Amino acid sequence: MTQDKSALRRHMRQQRRALTANFRQRAAKSAAHYVQKISSWSKAKRIALYMAQDGELDTQYLVTACREAGKQLYLPVVADDQSMEFAAWVLRAKLEVNRFGIQQPDRGAERCAPDSLDIVA
Repeated sequence: MTQDKSALRRHMRQQRRALTANFRQRAAKSAAHYVQKISSWSKAKRIALYMAQDGELDTQYLVTACREAGKQLYLPVVADDQSMEFAAWVLRAKLEVNRFGIQQPDRGAERCAPDSLDIVA
């Protein structure tokens, strides 16, 4: 099972890397536009997203839209017990790099329970 998961991750990473920068940028803009069109967008206050890495869909367009609309942003954080939490990502707050090389808010950042998030993108 672990080998299958690792192989799938490698395959998906290769597929993402094969996409052109132009295609990735258009897809990122399209995804941000799509999220803003879902019915819960206008009332949503707390939105979770991820920091893109290794060819993943760039969330920066969505980040900008959220910040302009006054939404509170949350990033996933891997807790010491390996569970996932969501921590507030305040504008200009310094992020730290976790053991997987992913940027995340520091330990002191406000946490939000998953069921309190309005949109997870």
